[in-house]
Amino acid sequence: MSNEYERNYLLTGNTSGQKKFKVLNITIFCVAFVIYLYFVLINYEDVQTLRRDATRKEVLNVHIGLISSILFLVAGALAIVGEINRGGPDEDIGFI
Repeated sequence: MSNEYERNYLLTGNTSGQKKFKVLNITIFCVAFVIYLYFVLINYEDVQTLRRDATRKEVLNVHIGLISSILFLVAGALAIVGEINRGGPDEDIGFI
């Protein structure tokens, strides 16, 4: 849906389409951020409930899960900031 508004803006210069796709993108990123935050909380809870007799492999796996979910959360926050500060599609940051 957002892509249609963006395409319409690029073809016609309709600024209402630009506002719509920007709001949609920010909304989608915010929902993803909340989901990432949920995973951080779940993984943090897993770290807190580790047994004293857990193997090194279990400890490593739980901590790697926490680190990866934190990195996703940071990436989500950066995506939100990038979308809010972006002026229009001509200033779009290309993802490789």
